Amino acid sequence: MESQSAPPFSSAIEHLFAELEVVDVALRRQVLRLRATNQLTDDEFRGLYIPDAQVDALLGLGLADADEPAGAVALTVYLDELLARNRARVSASGALGVDLPLPRLASLFELSRLQVQLLLVATAAEVDLRFETLFAYVQNDATKRRPTVDLALKLFSSTPAERVAAQPLISSRSSLIRWDLVQLVADPQEREGPMLSRVLKADRHVVAFLLGDYSVDERLLGFTELISGTPIGDSVPPSNSLSGPLISAASRLAGQPGLLVLVGSDSSSQLAAATTVSQALRLPLLAVDLELAATFTPDKQIPFDLIAREAHMQRSAVFLSHLDTLLDDQDSSRRSIVSLVRSLTDPGLTVMLGSQEVWQGERLPENAFLLSFDIAPPTFEAQLSTWRAALGEGAAEVDAELPALVAKFKLGTSQIHAAARSALAASTSRPANRLTLEDLHAAARLQSNQGLRRLANKVDLVYKWDDIVLPGQSLQQLAEICASVRHRHLVYSEWGFERKLALGRGVNILFAGPSGTGKTMAAAVLARELELDLYRIDLSSVVDKYIGQTEKNLNLIFKEAQTSNAILFFDEADALFGKRSEVTDAHDRYANIEVAYLLQKMEDYDGIVILASNLSHNIDEAFTRRMQHTMQFPSPDAVQREQIWNGVFPDTAPLATNVDLGFLARQFELVGGSIRNVALTAAFLAAKEQGEITMERLAVATARELQKLGRLPSQSQFREYYGLVRDLR
Repeated sequence: MESQSAPPFSSAIEHLFAELEVVDVALRRQVLRLRATNQLTDDEFRGLYIPDAQVDALLGLGLADADEPAGAVALTVYLDELLARNRARVSASGALGVDLPLPRLASLFELSRLQVQLLLVATAAEVDLRFETLFAYVQNDATKRRPTVDLALKLFSSTPAERVAAQPLISSRSSLIRWDLVQLVADPQEREGPMLSRVLKADRHVVAFLLGDYSVDERLLGFTELISGTPIGDSVPPSNSLSGPLISAASRLAGQPGLLVLVGSDSSSQLAAATTVSQALRLPLLAVDLELAATFTPDKQIPFDLIAREAHMQRSAVFLSHLDTLLDDQDSSRRSIVSLVRSLTDPGLTVMLGSQEVWQGERLPENAFLLSFDIAPPTFEAQLSTWRAALGEGAAEVDAELPALVAKFKLGTSQIHAAARSALAASTSRPANRLTLEDLHAAARLQSNQGLRRLANKVDLVYKWDDIVLPGQSLQQLAEICASVRHRHLVYSEWGFERKLALGRGVNILFAGPSGTGKTMAAAVLARELELDLYRIDLSSVVDKYIGQTEKNLNLIFKEAQTSNAILFFDEADALFGKRSEVTDAHDRYANIEVAYLLQKMEDYDGIVILASNLSHNIDEAFTRRMQHTMQFPSPDAVQREQIWNGVFPDTAPLATNVDLGFLARQFELVGGSIRNVALTAAFLAAKEQGEITMERLAVATARELQKLGRLPSQSQFREYYGLVRDLR
């Protein structure tokens, strides 16, 4: 048989089927060898095996060939010619710039020629079902329609010694199996059988790749994106001063095991930096969101092997965002870190990790190195510019308010673009598509991190300025706090105070006063005025008896708060922010460590924190020094109590004409919280009798509230209503 000319392959499919012809010829040779030695069954049980005539038709064999032992020798010669011709055609294709997936796969994973042939054997039945019949025939078993290791080795090895020598090529450490290009499936009838009895099965994504489909593995969809070409529109590249060292560090990774960690609070800035690096290295970028991946997979078993294989197949760099998802002490997270390190510290990969916290590189191999870079979030000016660009023509309508919006909502570049799209979509329901500030606030809140919902209680913002009753000076101070938040950009950015302050750029507020004097209401009014979410921290979920756990809980809260753009409200803060005591035992020492840790987190945090305390002198002095604003909430006087009484009843409440709210305000020194309790109790008493909220019911409700506070009702207080409550003594 003479070899033909070697024209280049024009497509992946043409090349794959040319290579499968090699498998076809090897099967012909194996059939002739088996027939020559009478190793194929021929008895009356015809339905349990493949008839010779059917195989002859599939292989194109004549009776003369089947009976001629020399036919196998001739096929061996033809097989060598066919292999040489295919190699020549592959070379011709490469010279023309045709990218063929099989040679690419062989090069990427350093496959030997025999491993490539084993991969083709495993692939054959996936693309042409006639191979199922042929495999069953040569294995002398109609049920074995997939090739075993034994058959695959016999097709391309002449002697038993050659087959034994080839077995390491399909061991678990071989690239063929290590990268899951081919899977070894145990025979259901013989699960503990030898390796030779295992079935070769090509991975479905690898088969699609060999057919010319270079799309991302469908098992990674939902949390993986392949970024190539020009920079992504929602990201701003890092500054030139950072780009150079980043690219230099990534170049050092080439050919060496290691990881590059990008540390910062803004994942979109990290993605922009990773994109800049990949483009400088002329590589596409495989971007994987680990937070999403953890929700897609049970027990955080993220398929890092698949991610690494995909990066090799795409010839791309890798960026794994939200590494913090895996940085806790849970067993599943530790297993994930081990899996990540094992799969991605490959000398052939450029891998970047995005994290809010510095990672020390636990469980890295000794020969691998770790480089960390701080990726700063976009500056105030960059955020403002991004908002204007994202809003387009709509920016003109709200341009005057945009600086205040940027000061309140610290969003990454991609979040700003998403918020702008959402706000513009909301504006289409109005005449002339008029964009409003409310649209922007709603969209910005939607883009803010909602992770605090797992750690704190979101407060409904139902109270307005008219609902809160405080002395005039306190109301003025509350208004000043609102102004300080609105004008942070002016003071810090335009006037340059941020260059003078390394820490303490947040707004820290102390509300001090007896319980029920309006501290929570004031926090809600403040949040509503600023159009920010308010989260009340549940101290029972924070303070833990186990050493170190309280710090972990607090760290998690402040970490989530950094990207939440919300107000943190620590109610009854004395328990958490109390005075440090003299150390008399180990408990005191660790309690003081907790307070010191809180001081550090307060200084690092640049958002809004409100501490509410019943007694301000219970708060550690180190905290009070760090408070930008301290507000006292005194018990209300008679005039203020009457204001509270007048505002506590809804307009629709059935208030009787005999109700004397002035009398209640003068006679009973109750704080606002207690007044609301009295009003609600009287309302339920009225509802029980289907009647009105009368003075008599209010008197009874007041006595109940005094009783709860440990105070007995007296005749001097209740006067003519004393008879109604005398028995409550």
